Amino acid sequence: VLTLKSANVTVQNLTIDGNGKGNAVVSGNDFVGIGVYDANATLDSVGIEHVRDGTFSGAQRGAGIYIVNDDAVARTVNVTGGDLTDYQKGGVVARGAGLTATITGATITGQGPTATIAQNGIQIPLHP
Repeated sequence: VLTLKSANVTVQNLTIDGNGKGNAVVSGNDFVGIGVYDANATLDSVGIEHVRDGTFSGAQRGAGIYIVNDDAVARTVNVTGGDLTDYQKGGVVARGAGLTATITGATITGQGPTATIAQNGIQIPLHP
């Protein structure tokens, strides 16, 4: 919904509603609320909701915030405050060599116990 690819970006007091349109607009795992790609960013008091398929499904897509640092340049992304709710796969996903991601004061709420999909509140893969 919002893609950040600039050197230094600050987003404050914004709410993004995916409206449960994941399967209507994309295939694969690229339906995200905010995507931060090879950028320094501060996301302050950002609300993200309904980043999922129209019917909550097991498809491996639907992240509230997706942070990628592909070129290994040292970068920092700060997420402060805000509510991430009703996502499908992950609340915050951060990956890439050289990336420092700090998440403080955010409320991240998944579906609760479900047999549909393994949800991740905060996901930091060992191997980007």
